[in-house]
Amino acid sequence: MESPEEEETPEKYLNKLKKNIEDRDRWKIRRFVTLGHFQFARMAMYYDLDPKLWNETNGGLGSQKNLVEIFSGTESSDASDAEDYEVDKKEIATKVPLLLNQADSSQFSAIVDAMDGKNIAIQGPPGTGKSQTITNIIGAALANGKKVLFIADKKAALDVVYKKLKDVNLDKFCLRIDSSSAKKIDVIKTIKERVEYKSNFSKSLELQNDILKEKEIKKKLIEYADLLSTKIGSSEKTIYELKGLIAKYKSAGEETSFYETLFEKFSKEIGKKILEVTPEQIEIIGEKLSSIEDIFNNFKKEYKNINDHPWYGFTNTQVSPYDKKELRKSIQNIFVSCFERKNVN
Repeated sequence: MESPEEEETPEKYLNKLKKNIEDRDRWKIRRFVTLGHFQFARMAMYYDLDPKLWNETNGGLGSQKNLVEIFSGTESSDASDAEDYEVDKKEIATKVPLLLNQADSSQFSAIVDAMDGKNIAIQGPPGTGKSQTITNIIGAALANGKKVLFIADKKAALDVVYKKLKDVNLDKFCLRIDSSSAKKIDVIKTIKERVEYKSNFSKSLELQNDILKEKEIKKKLIEYADLLSTKIGSSEKTIYELKGLIAKYKSAGEETSFYETLFEKFSKEIGKKILEVTPEQIEIIGEKLSSIEDIFNNFKKEYKNINDHPWYGFTNTQVSPYDKKELRKSIQNIFVSCFERKNVN
């Protein structure tokens, strides 16, 4: 049996169906009505969708941009994950006038998209900050002088968001209608309270001062972060990475401060030269420092006290070329003798 056509009435369809089953045994069409008691609390929503109630000059019901995008999608949307913005950029940060709750970069990006008028879906398991993000969106919209309609299938979701707004003293801007059972007099009373509500001008000035202080602190933190991530000279290393290298090589062993003293004593000279150091040279320097550190650690194992070393006290820094040559021969002879004695034993 074919499906009924759009312009076909139920009666015409039933008559057509009756003709098709005339040759079938015990097949018949029965017309009857079932009476019952049903909940019609949401019938008002159905009546609101009556096209006669909508102004045809505005395109009528169904021509609104948000409705079209919700049911039909948009040409530019690819249903991909939302982009995380650089929240510290001025052109991004200014889109969100304030935050009522803490927000990470992904939550802040969702608020930015909402302020840009995008239709978004925020998903996540319980405890991931969805209600906080919704509260922040409502607060940012109120700061921009907009009205917000927040609806939820469950009353618990309404209660959570309302409590967060109440915690920051924004409950006076909320007209709360929990269900169709709300009393008319209570609704009128809450509307009256909001119409007669007057903001505290002195607190408004305090808020502006706090916002200015926050912007100043945020500016300094951004400058500090940019400074740490700036690459120095030809090294292609950031200050953060260079500080890490200094911390790694400034001391060899537990009881010495050789490298620490070196960096402190020649900090100006090192600071000038560091701009000329290339990444390859940094690797070579690091390898040499590691070798020196290994030599020092081996020395500590052999001689726990520097005074026990054979060369301790040797301070002659002006050795002639002849003496150097003779000294080198003597050292080589000592190594050969030690090696031969070891083999004999």
